[in-house]
Amino acid sequence: MGKPWSPSHVSEVAKGIGIDLRISGEVKQDLVTLLKVELQRITRNMESETLEKDPSRKTLGDPLRTRLGFNRTRGLMIDEIVNVESVSSAAVVAANEILESYLQRILLLASEEASNDKLGTIMKRHLDLVISGSESNKDVQLI
Repeated sequence: MGKPWSPSHVSEVAKGIGIDLRISGEVKQDLVTLLKVELQRITRNMESETLEKDPSRKTLGDPLRTRLGFNRTRGLMIDEIVNVESVSSAAVVAANEILESYLQRILLLASEEASNDKLGTIMKRHLDLVISGSESNKDVQLI
């Protein structure tokens, strides 16, 4: 059986999401319990939704959308690190969230360009316009 988060870790996470007040030990413990109950609900829902989409699936997935592959992102990050020895799963999840947000921004801008051309498909020229526009507009930074 999985081990729950420590109350002190939950408190550190709270600081990282903008909670500035101190949290009492009793509240920290209650938060661990609340998180466990919520995770149970989330897991059951994800399991049923995953199997609704693909009854033969053996691994729990995100039924709401396809995400960038964890292992591929981790491997690419490992290729880039110089001053540390490894990449934590938290770093990979954070990187994937940033990458997916970046992808969304790029594609929303390219979608606008396609709509301006009255097209239902994003073409290379639309992406090129976004890239060239990003050099003068820091909204999307592309390499």
